Amino acid sequence: MPARRETSPDAAAAAAPARPTGEGCAVYEAIHGTALDIAGKGIANPIALTLSAAMMCHDLGHADAYRRIRRGIAAVTQKRRAELTPDLGGSGTCASVTEAIIQEMRALPPV
Repeated sequence: MPARRETSPDAAAAAAPARPTGEGCAVYEAIHGTALDIAGKGIANPIALTLSAAMMCHDLGHADAYRRIRRGIAAVTQKRRAELTPDLGGSGTCASVTEAIIQEMRALPPV
């Protein structure tokens, strides 16, 4: 079976999650450029990699975790735009966006 790459439509075009699959395996990754201009600055956008982790949860049968991660990301991108990383128009860092996603996930009602 040839490899297949799936991407999420809700990720920024410059950084999207991907799931190349082959027979009996899958690799979960963020697909984007090398971004050498921001290397070491702590401002890389963590959303694509986090969405890749959500896809992995889904594929492993953890649908609740998949939905919780996606809802946490949606809450941050919709309600906390100023906290996003500079590539999405915010002033946040990789760590602060990740923390915001975790906070939103924790605020969700139990599944």
